[in-house]
Amino acid sequence: MGRKRFTKAERERVYQKCGGRCAYCGCPITFEEMQADHMVPLRKGGSDTLDNLLPACRSCNHYKHTLTVEEFRAYVSGIPERLERDSIPYQVGVRFGLIHSDTKVEFYFEKNKNDDTP
Repeated sequence: MGRKRFTKAERERVYQKCGGRCAYCGCPITFEEMQADHMVPLRKGGSDTLDNLLPACRSCNHYKHTLTVEEFRAYVSGIPERLERDSIPYQVGVRFGLIHSDTKVEFYFEKNKNDDTP
């Protein structure tokens, strides 16, 4: 299935959904930096409609790739476990109470839900 080319007005509507921030991590992004992410990827039956699109920074869009929002949440939630297993500096940080990994993953668009965000 081919990707739809969005008009500048459509991209602007996606960009405004989170007030110029990435829908996932919440970092500020410019209109030019924004990547329109499919909440439900096209490969998994998602559509090119505006209600299926969120603004994303390059990093989040790269790591989310073809994951759904819930699959991406599971991926991000698993990062502390992978670090605990593979990173000695991380393990030391946990032992000294510098790192707390019991935080529930809540995306920016969920914390800051407004009328325009799906």
